[in-house]
Amino acid sequence: MKLEKDFWRPEKRNNVRSAYEIALESVDYILVPFKSHSYFSSNYIFPLVLSETIEKLRDGIRDMLHKSVIQTSIFALCPFIPYL
Repeated sequence: MKLEKDFWRPEKRNNVRSAYEIALESVDYILVPFKSHSYFSSNYIFPLVLSETIEKLRDGIRDMLHKSVIQTSIFALCPFIPYL
């Protein structure tokens, strides 16, 4: 899918991000990090964090997004181990 040239303007991407944030506000099991932060962002990545209660359905959610032609990646958090 080719996006219109206007989409790549930062203010346009900010509007798209805001629309996603509003749409996801009512979804209890999805957390949107950096929501409404005021710093500049290119908005090329829109991270979502699934709550622990829904984590077991992660693969099904990824399949649904894939079928909608939405690229996904998984980032696993590792426990912090301080340097000795």
